[in-house]
Amino acid sequence: MIRQLIRPLSIPVALAAGALLTDARAGVPYLPYFIMGMLFIALLPVNLRDLHFRRQHWYLVGAGLLSGILPWLIAQKFGTNDWLEMLFFCQLAPVASAMTTVISFLRGKVGFCATAFVVDNIFIAVALLFFLPTMRATGGEPLGELALDIGQSLGMVFAAPFVLAQLARRLYPPVGEWSAKYKLGRVAFTLWWLVLFIVGAYTVDFLRHSGAVSGGQMLLVALISLALCGFNFTLGYYLGGKEFSRECSQALGQKNTIFAIYLALAFANPVVAMAPIFYLLWQNLWNAWQLLAVATGWRKAINN
Repeated sequence: MIRQLIRPLSIPVALAAGALLTDARAGVPYLPYFIMGMLFIALLPVNLRDLHFRRQHWYLVGAGLLSGILPWLIAQKFGTNDWLEMLFFCQLAPVASAMTTVISFLRGKVGFCATAFVVDNIFIAVALLFFLPTMRATGGEPLGELALDIGQSLGMVFAAPFVLAQLARRLYPPVGEWSAKYKLGRVAFTLWWLVLFIVGAYTVDFLRHSGAVSGGQMLLVALISLALCGFNFTLGYYLGGKEFSRECSQALGQKNTIFAIYLALAFANPVVAMAPIFYLLWQNLWNAWQLLAVATGWRKAINN
């Protein structure tokens, strides 16, 4: 049980360490490479031939896209601001790669979640390529250049690990077993922790020198992120029906917030990045409770 709680508990430790050692902000240029490594490890065991599509997968894709497009539509009519961008980056974040691991601990259907992970990430990447440039276009940088910049970032951070993982499986099939055989999950966890450490350093340094956010505003961001997190997990539960309620809840609620934080830092600002940072905290606290419920025999509490 203690081992299952290490990941959630390490989040505040990483962020606090970054807040104390703000010189670590110099690691920001390396964030995309850390994220690429995490995704490559997550995608290495995925065999595309084993994916089976169900209608609930399309419900999840539709819900994720609609909830992310709504703030985009508002921004197109009234103009963008930090609050709309917070909603945009939180809701249009793809499914987290760790979702399949968590669902296995919860004794759910891993195959369903693996398919959800691949399908959702592909559709979200395409949606971001279209919506993110127009969300960020404020009359400064030309839209075409912004779209190219975002496309290059998405291609490097998402498409490259996906292609490399499948190419590795094709050229050397035993590589698909390496994640379990060589415990590559520990490498991914280390990269994940380093990303949080650097993000914490960068965000605190920015807030300290800019004074852009008051304590009250930070509390409001935390509460909004909490509401979004609860909404996504609950909506996913009902979209899944009786057969896939737990799986859909996890697939819609557990976001790749590291990717969202990276995009917010790259194409918005650290204030906007605070929303997915808080979302990261809330979703992992919820996961910790679920894992604790299973480990201590409270399984009915998360099944009903």
